[in-house]
Amino acid sequence: MARIENAKGRKEGSGCERVFEGNKQLGHLMSRVQSAVMSTGTELERIIKGQVSVIDDLDAFLAQEIMPDGVFIADKQKMKKCETLDFAGSEPDFLIFKRRRRKQQCYVVELKDGDTFDTKKAAAEHRAMHNFISKNEQHLHMW
Repeated sequence: MARIENAKGRKEGSGCERVFEGNKQLGHLMSRVQSAVMSTGTELERIIKGQVSVIDDLDAFLAQEIMPDGVFIADKQKMKKCETLDFAGSEPDFLIFKRRRRKQQCYVVELKDGDTFDTKKAAAEHRAMHNFISKNEQHLHMW
C-alpha cells in the first residue's frame, strides 16, 4: 500500500512550497502526499498484472487467429514495442484479452484510481479510446 511515510516528495523549490508561500515543511509534506497518491496508480497496475497472464510479445499474441482460453493482459511497456497496432494519439493503460467458451473479447482500459475525475479530460480520453478501437479493431480479436 502506498504510504506518505514511504514517499520522498520534492525537498526544495517545489510547486507545493510556492503554494504555501515558502513554507518548506508544509510544501514538502504536500509534495509527499502527491507522490503517495501517484504511487497508488502504479500499485494498482501491479496488482492487476499479478492476477492474470501478462503477454510477453503483443505482436505474436495478436497474430494468433484463436487465442488460448483465459485472461491475458498487455501493459504500456508491451504496447510500446508492438508494431501491429496504431497508437497514434491514444495509448490505453491496458489491453485485456479474454477467451471463454469459444468467445473472444478485448477490453481497452484507461485506468483511473479514485472517484473524482476531470470531466473534460475524461471525455477526451473516452474519444481517444474509441479512436484507438476504430483504428485497430481488425487486430483486437473482438468477436
